[in-house]
Amino acid sequence: MAVFDKSTKIGRSVADPGTDNKLPGASALSFGAISSTGALAGCPGADSKLIQGDQWEMIQGKRQGTITSDWTQTTMGSKTCTVLQNRVTSTLANRNDTIIGSTVQTNVGAAAHTYISNHVVTHASMGMRFEPGTWLHFATNWVLAHSSLKNIGVLYFQFFGVYVSVTPAYGEVRGVYGGYTTVYLHAETFDNQAVALKNRLGAVADKIEAFDCDVVPAELQLGFSMSAIKMAINSICM
Repeated sequence: MAVFDKSTKIGRSVADPGTDNKLPGASALSFGAISSTGALAGCPGADSKLIQGDQWEMIQGKRQGTITSDWTQTTMGSKTCTVLQNRVTSTLANRNDTIIGSTVQTNVGAAAHTYISNHVVTHASMGMRFEPGTWLHFATNWVLAHSSLKNIGVLYFQFFGVYVSVTPAYGEVRGVYGGYTTVYLHAETFDNQAVALKNRLGAVADKIEAFDCDVVPAELQLGFSMSAIKMAINSICM
C-alpha cells in the first residue's frame, strides 16, 4: 500500500473543521513573546485552556492539589456540591460571605457553634425563632435592652436567688393569681389599689400582732422602726 498517495489511511471520528491551518489573530497571540506565558493575551499562566462546550471528568482514586498563591473561581450559573462523607473546611484568616438571595440551612443531626471572640448578629428586618422542644440558655451576664417587650405564653415559671427590679411605671392585668411568699418586704410611697373581688385563705383567720408595745425602741440602723415592722405585719395579716 502506498503511503504518499494523498489518501486517508485512518478516518476521523469528528469532521475536519478545516481551520487548523490558520493562525490566530495578531491580538490573540503575541509572537514576540511566543516563548513566555505573556504570549496568550488575556489568559496569563503557564497552562491556559479554553473549552467550547461541556466538560466531564472522573477520577477513580484520590485527588490532591496545592496552590501556593491565590485561587479565583467564577461560576456564571448555578453550582451544586455533594459530599457523601465528612467535610472539613479550615480558614486560617478572615472570611467574608455575601448572599444576595435567601438562605436555607437544614441540620438533620446535632449542631454545635463555638464563638471564641465576640459574636454580633444584626437583623435589619423582623426576626423569628421557633423552638418546638426545650430551649436552654445560660449566660453569666445577660443584658436585654428593648424599646417594646411582649411575652406571650401558656405557662410561665421563673426562679431567682436574688431578684431586683426597678420599674418607673408598671401595669399588670391578671385573671387568676396564686402566690406564696416566705418573707416579703415591701415599701411603697404611693399605693392606689382597686380590687373587685378579694378572697384570702390563711392558716389563721384572726389577726396576730407580734409587736404590741407602747414603748418604741430606738430605730435600727437599717432605717426600719418597730412601728414600721408592726404596720407591715398588720398589713400582711389583713
